[in-house]
Amino acid sequence: MKNTQVIMVKNDSEYSAREDLAGKTVAVQTGSSGENAVNGTEDFKNSLGNVISTDTYLNAIMELDNGTVDAVVLDEKVAET
Repeated sequence: MKNTQVIMVKNDSEYSAREDLAGKTVAVQTGSSGENAVNGTEDFKNSLGNVISTDTYLNAIMELDNGTVDAVVLDEKVAET
């Protein structure tokens, strides 16, 4: 099974490409493929204002819902649920 990573933003967000997140805060789950994807994409990581690690995907999504972060990087299958 392919493990694709996606960037989740709020429905009313102005972000439509990862370049739009320059200087913004992104959440990832500690030890996840999303965290590996952010850390493995140096230009993207360096463009971000901050990367917050959470203990679960649910907590990362709650940070997005609360407006603490601008986006969450996570597995596509998790984002679909």
